[in-house]
Amino acid sequence: MTSWLRRHAANSVTLFGISLALFAGINLLVFEAVGVATLIVFLCAGIDGLDGWLARRLGSASTVGRILDAVHDLLAFGVVPGLLGLVVLGDYGHHMFMLMTAFVLAMLFRLARSVLRNRPDTLLGLPAPFAGMSLVLACTVLFEADEPLHYTVFILVIILLMLIPFPIKRPCFPPSA
Repeated sequence: MTSWLRRHAANSVTLFGISLALFAGINLLVFEAVGVATLIVFLCAGIDGLDGWLARRLGSASTVGRILDAVHDLLAFGVVPGLLGLVVLGDYGHHMFMLMTAFVLAMLFRLARSVLRNRPDTLLGLPAPFAGMSLVLACTVLFEADEPLHYTVFILVIILLMLIPFPIKRPCFPPSA
């Protein structure tokens, strides 16, 4: 593998994930394409794992990569699920707008804390992919659309779990032989 490819493979995968998340967000705003956005959020979870694995495997982990990863996580697991929640639950008005805004801000805080902490072996709070996918599943599968109280409680719990700094050991995959 060439040295350029070795250095930039993980960041290229992350940039691809960022572009997918932007595509999902624009589709939600313009076409209210909930199915496309749902699929992309789950695809971005795989991309999030792949870029980290590549960075560790190829020895190309960097500060730029950590920041790009945080931007990817904010868009794919914060902004897109928040927009999806507004599209699905927007009939509940300002209450849901405030809740989705709080979700995105909690995601931003959680990711900023993670980047500034600079401890790659542990995460603090609910991981971004889990929080984003949980919100997407709640909005598309778990609850009936006429149960705003269930959504409110569920989203508040996710927000609290992102903000409470409980340590989670980052999964570590053994190098392949």
